[in-house]
Amino acid sequence: MGKQSKRKRQKGLQNRPCPSLAQHDPCPSNSSKERVILAKIRHGDPRVRHAALVALSSTVYDSSSLSRRRPTVTGAGADKASSSGIAASDPSLLRALSERLLDPDIPCAIIAAGCLSNHVSFSDPQLEHHDKKAASGKSGNSCHDEELDVLSQVTMPILVQRIQLTYETCISLGKRLVEAKSQSSSSASASAKKSSPIDKLYASSTEQWTLQSLSLQTLSGLIENCPQAVKRISDTTPFLLLKVIHCAVECINCQLLPSATNEKGENKANPILEAASNATRALHSLLDENVQIISNIPKVSKSDPSSSQATTIRSIVEDLSQVISNVRLSNTARLHACGAILSLRKVLVADREDVTGTLNAEEEQICNALQSCSIDVIIPTLHSLFSINSSNDVAEATTPKFLVQKMLYLSRILSSQKQDEAMESAIVQEINARKEPARLIARRQKEMKKVKEENKQGGEENVKKCTKEDFMEMEEEKKTPNEDGVTMVVEDDISRDNDNDESSDPKDDLDAVLYSWRELCGSHKLALELMANLCSGPGDEDDEEAAMKMNYGDEENEYMWDSDDEAKLMNTAAGSSVGMSLASKSTASPMDRCIYTSIASHRLVEQIMVFFKNWILFLPSLLSEGIQCPELVVEDVEELLSTCALCLGNMIACEIPTWTSPSSNETAVVICPSATVNNGAELLWWCLVYLLTAPEFSTDHIGNNAISHVTSVMLSLLRHHTSSRTLADATTLDVLFNLLTSTAQNEGPVDEKDDSLIQMHCNIIAILGVLCSGPHSAVVNSRVCSALTEKLRWALPSSGQIHNSLESSKRRVILLNETFNVLMDIYGGDDANDDVFRQQDVFGHFTRTLPEFKRSIKKVASGIGKHDEELDVWNETALNVSRFIRFKREA
Repeated sequence: MGKQSKRKRQKGLQNRPCPSLAQHDPCPSNSSKERVILAKIRHGDPRVRHAALVALSSTVYDSSSLSRRRPTVTGAGADKASSSGIAASDPSLLRALSERLLDPDIPCAIIAAGCLSNHVSFSDPQLEHHDKKAASGKSGNSCHDEELDVLSQVTMPILVQRIQLTYETCISLGKRLVEAKSQSSSSASASAKKSSPIDKLYASSTEQWTLQSLSLQTLSGLIENCPQAVKRISDTTPFLLLKVIHCAVECINCQLLPSATNEKGENKANPILEAASNATRALHSLLDENVQIISNIPKVSKSDPSSSQATTIRSIVEDLSQVISNVRLSNTARLHACGAILSLRKVLVADREDVTGTLNAEEEQICNALQSCSIDVIIPTLHSLFSINSSNDVAEATTPKFLVQKMLYLSRILSSQKQDEAMESAIVQEINARKEPARLIARRQKEMKKVKEENKQGGEENVKKCTKEDFMEMEEEKKTPNEDGVTMVVEDDISRDNDNDESSDPKDDLDAVLYSWRELCGSHKLALELMANLCSGPGDEDDEEAAMKMNYGDEENEYMWDSDDEAKLMNTAAGSSVGMSLASKSTASPMDRCIYTSIASHRLVEQIMVFFKNWILFLPSLLSEGIQCPELVVEDVEELLSTCALCLGNMIACEIPTWTSPSSNETAVVICPSATVNNGAELLWWCLVYLLTAPEFSTDHIGNNAISHVTSVMLSLLRHHTSSRTLADATTLDVLFNLLTSTAQNEGPVDEKDDSLIQMHCNIIAILGVLCSGPHSAVVNSRVCSALTEKLRWALPSSGQIHNSLESSKRRVILLNETFNVLMDIYGGDDANDDVFRQQDVFGHFTRTLPEFKRSIKKVASGIGKHDEELDVWNETALNVSRFIRFKREA
C-alpha cells in the first residue's frame, strides 16, 4: 500500500492566536520583524510559542546582552535594538511576554518569566531613572514611559495572578505527593517501573516551583527598580507572599524536593529553596520603607483567631521568626526574613519613638514583639553567620579559596573540551572538503599500518610524523561511504569521550560551584546590609529637597561659569545656612541602645573586623600564589568589601559599647597580633594600619580597591572617635603620604582608568584634613600642604595632561573637590599656619585652579544631569572657593 495521505489541519484553528490582550495593544509594532516575533509569541501552537520564547531568552533577553545595553555615564548604549530587530524594552514585546505568564503550557510560562526577570534585573538603571523622571513631572522618552506603563499596569497584576495560581497548584501537588509517598512506602514493589506516578508528580512539582521562583524573582525586581509598579500592588500581596513562604517551608519540612546537594556534596539550585528565597526577598523589598503598605496591615485580627495564616503584624512576626530559625532554608531566605522584620521595626518602632504621645496596649505589644525578635532572633542569627565564616572548623568545600580553585579547575576542563570540539570540527570540515573515496582511505590506512609495524622499534620519531594523519583516519573509520563511494561525515555519529561516563558533567559541577559562591557572597552581603541598617540613625530627607534647588546654568553645551550661577548659589546657601546652624546631633533612643548592647554582647563588631580583614587579604593572597581570579570573583569581592566598609562606618558612628570597652586578648591576637590595645576603637585602628602595610598589596586595581576600603573605614573612625587621632604616629603618616604620591609612571592619577585609585586618594586627603584639624607641628602642616597643592596642579593645562573624556573630567572634579575642602579647612581659621600658606603659594594655586574646576563641573553636568547629588556638592565647593579667595585677598 502507498503512503497514507495526511489530512490537512484547519488553518483557522492552527494559526489562531492564544487568548491575549493583543487586540487591545496600545503600542502596535511597525516593523515587519516585530510583527513576526509577536505573532509567534501569541501563536496557537505551544511549540511555536516555546521556540520563539527560547530564541528571545538567548538573544534579546540574555543577561550578557542586557548588560552590554545598559546606559553608561554618557548615555551611550542605552535602549538599542538587538540583532533580532527588536529592543528588550519594547512595550509591545513586554506586553506579549506578560501575557505568556498565564500560558497554559508551563514551559512557555517559565521562559517568559525568565525573560522578564532578566529585563527588570539588568535594566534597573533605566527603569529607576525614567521612573523618577516621570514622578517629578518632567517629560521624558515616550518609549520609556510606555515601558513603565506596561510594567506597572500589565505585568504587575498578571504577575501577582500567576503567583496566586501557581501557589494553589503547588498546594494541590504537595498533597498528592504526600499521599503518593505514603502509598509507595507502605507497598514497596520489587521491580521499579520506568515512570512511576510519583516521578511524574515530582516533575510537575519541579516545573511549578521553577515557575513560581522566576515569577517571584521578577516581582522582586519590579518592586526594587520600578516604584511606579509598587503602586499597583494591593494590600493583600504581603499575605500572599507569606502563604507562598509557608507552603515552601512545608514542602521542605516534608522533604518534597530533590536533594539540595550533588554527588560531591556541593550545593546546587533547588526550585523550592529558590522560591522561598525569592518570596522572602519580595516581602523584604515590599516592606522596606513602605509606610503605606505597613500601615494597612491590621494590628488586631479580624478573622478567625484559630486560623493558621498570618493576618496581623504580630502573627507576621511570629511566622517570620520561624522562618529565620529554620536551618533547612538557605541563608539568603532567612536573612531576607530578618530584613522584613527590621523594616517593620523601623516604621513601627524606630520612627515612632520621636512622636509625642503614649502608645495603646496593642501598639506597645507590637513594639515589644519587634524589639524582642530583633534582639533574641535576628542578632543571634547574624552572629552565627559571621562566626561560621571566621571559624577554623568550617568545611573546606565551602571556603572561598576552595570554591575559586574549583571554579578555575572546572573552567579549564570546559575550555579544553571546547578546544577539542573546535579541533574536531576543523578536521571534520577538512575531511568533508576532501571528498575522498573510501577505497583510497582504506589503501592509505593499510600503508600506514605497514609503516607503523616496520618502525615499531625505531623510536617515536616516525610515529610523531603520522600523529595528525592517524587522528584523521580514526575519524574517517567512523564514517560510511555513500552511494558514490565518497565518505562524508555524519555529525550525529561523533560522540564525546565522556558521553558514556557515569561521572557528573563538568558544566553541572561548575553550575553547582557558582551557586555556592553566589550564595556565600550574597548571604554575607545581605547580612552586612542588615547590620548597617540596624546601626543607621534616622535620615534627614529634607536636605535632598534643598539640594535639588542648588543647580545652575542653562542646558547649552558651554562649560563656562557665569555670574548668575554664583548669585543663585549665594541665595540658596544663605537660606540653607540657618537650618544647618540649628541642626543638632541626634542621640540613640533607649530601644536602639538595647540593640547596641546586644550587638556588643554577641561580639559582632569583632566578628565583622575579622571578616573585613579576611576579605581584604583574599584576592591579594590568591594573586601571590599565582591564582588568577575570574572577573566574576573580583566583582563580587569588591562589592562585598564596599558593603562591609559601609557597615563598619555605620557601626563606628553608633554608641556601641565595644568601642570604649576593653577587648579580649583572644580577639586582639586574631585581628592585630602585634599591637597592644585598650578598647575596640584602638583594635580597629591598628588592624587598619596593619592592612595598609600588608605585603600582599600591589599597585594594581585589586590593591588600590582594597586600600580604598581600608582608608574609608579609617576616615570614619577618625571622624567619630577623636581619641583615635592620637594614635596616628610618624610611621602611619609616612604610609599615607606614600600612598597619596604613588601614581603610574607615565600618566597622572586623574587619567587613571582605576576609579578605586581616585577614591583611595580622596580618602587619604580627607584623613590628612581630619588629622590637621587638631594640634600639629609646622613640619606636618608643610608636608600636608605640599602634597595637596601637588593635586591642584594636575588640573592646569600647563601640566601637559589632556582630559578630553567625560570620565577623566569627573575623576578630576572629584579629586579637586576633596582637595579644595581640606585646604580651606586647614587655612580658613584664625590660627592657621600663615607662613606655610605663603611659602607653598596656596592662594596662587587656588586662583589658577578654580577656573578649570568650574569648567570641568560644567562639562560633567552635561553628561550626568543637572539634578545629580554630586553635582550639588561640587557647586557648593566652587562657591566656597570663591568666597575663600575673596576672604584671603581682603585679609
